Amino acid sequence: MRGQIFLFILLLSILVFYKSFNQSEKRDIQFVREKINLSTASKEELVKLKGIGEKRAERIIEQRSKGRIQKEELIKIIGKKTFDNLSSSIFY
Repeated sequence: MRGQIFLFILLLSILVFYKSFNQSEKRDIQFVREKINLSTASKEELVKLKGIGEKRAERIIEQRSKGRIQKEELIKIIGKKTFDNLSSSIFY
Protein backbone atom coordinates (compact mmCIF):
# COMPACT_ATOMS: atom_id res chain seq x y z
CA MET A 1 0.00 0.00 0.00
CA ARG A 2 2.78 2.44 0.92
CA GLY A 3 4.52 1.64 -2.34
CA GLN A 4 1.41 2.48 -4.32
CA ILE A 5 0.96 5.79 -2.51
CA PHE A 6 4.61 6.66 -3.08
CA LEU A 7 4.32 5.80 -6.78
CA PHE A 8 1.15 7.89 -7.11
CA ILE A 9 2.81 10.93 -5.47
CA LEU A 10 5.90 10.50 -7.65
CA LEU A 11 3.86 10.34 -10.86
CA LEU A 12 1.76 13.32 -9.79
CA SER A 13 4.91 15.34 -9.08
CA ILE A 14 6.35 14.48 -12.50
CA LEU A 15 3.09 15.49 -14.18
CA VAL A 16 2.98 18.85 -12.37
CA PHE A 17 6.62 19.56 -13.23
CA TYR A 18 6.06 18.61 -16.88
CA LYS A 19 2.99 20.84 -17.20
CA SER A 20 4.71 23.86 -15.62
CA PHE A 21 7.82 23.39 -17.81
CA ASN A 22 5.76 23.31 -20.99
CA GLN A 23 3.91 26.49 -20.03
CA SER A 24 7.13 28.47 -19.56
CA GLU A 25 8.45 27.19 -22.92
CA LYS A 26 5.24 28.29 -24.63
CA ARG A 27 5.53 31.78 -23.16
CA ASP A 28 9.12 32.12 -24.42
CA ILE A 29 8.16 30.98 -27.90
CA GLN A 30 5.14 33.27 -28.08
CA PHE A 31 7.26 36.35 -27.37
CA VAL A 32 9.24 36.16 -30.61
CA ARG A 33 6.48 36.09 -33.19
CA GLU A 34 7.63 39.01 -35.31
CA LYS A 35 11.13 39.52 -36.62
CA ILE A 36 13.49 41.74 -34.69
CA ASN A 37 15.59 44.29 -36.56
CA LEU A 38 19.14 44.00 -35.24
CA SER A 39 19.94 47.46 -36.61
CA THR A 40 17.41 49.16 -34.33
CA ALA A 41 16.69 46.73 -31.47
CA SER A 42 17.44 47.84 -27.94
CA LYS A 43 19.61 45.79 -25.59
CA GLU A 44 16.47 44.66 -23.76
CA GLU A 45 14.93 43.40 -27.00
CA LEU A 46 18.13 41.59 -27.99
CA VAL A 47 18.52 39.71 -24.70
CA LYS A 48 15.01 38.31 -25.09
CA LEU A 49 16.22 36.34 -28.10
CA LYS A 50 17.17 32.78 -27.23
CA GLY A 51 20.94 32.48 -27.03
CA ILE A 52 21.62 36.23 -26.75
CA GLY A 53 22.74 37.39 -23.35
CA GLU A 54 23.81 40.83 -22.18
CA LYS A 55 27.41 40.47 -23.43
CA ARG A 56 26.36 39.42 -26.92
CA ALA A 57 23.72 42.15 -27.06
CA GLU A 58 26.35 44.73 -26.12
CA ARG A 59 28.70 43.40 -28.81
CA ILE A 60 25.92 43.58 -31.42
CA ILE A 61 25.16 47.19 -30.45
CA GLU A 62 28.87 48.05 -30.51
CA GLN A 63 29.31 46.49 -33.94
CA ARG A 64 26.30 48.22 -35.45
CA SER A 65 27.55 51.59 -34.19
CA LYS A 66 30.39 51.13 -36.69
CA GLY A 67 27.91 50.75 -39.53
CA ARG A 68 25.41 48.28 -40.86
CA ILE A 69 26.00 44.87 -39.33
CA GLN A 70 26.88 42.16 -41.82
CA LYS A 71 25.99 38.47 -41.60
CA GLU A 72 29.61 37.39 -41.16
CA GLU A 73 30.14 39.86 -38.30
CA LEU A 74 26.96 38.70 -36.61
CA ILE A 75 28.03 35.04 -36.85
CA LYS A 76 31.38 35.94 -35.25
CA ILE A 77 29.52 37.56 -32.35
CA ILE A 78 26.77 35.02 -31.68
CA GLY A 79 28.10 31.85 -33.30
CA LYS A 80 26.88 29.84 -36.25
CA LYS A 81 24.51 27.58 -34.28
CA THR A 82 22.79 30.52 -32.53
CA PHE A 83 22.57 32.37 -35.83
CA ASP A 84 20.93 29.36 -37.49
CA ASN A 85 18.43 29.08 -34.63
CA LEU A 86 17.56 32.79 -34.78
CA SER A 87 17.65 33.36 -38.52
CA SER A 88 13.86 33.16 -38.83
CA SER A 89 13.36 35.64 -35.95
CA ILE A 90 15.78 38.40 -37.01
CA PHE A 91 16.75 40.67 -39.84
CA TYR A 92 19.55 43.20 -40.12
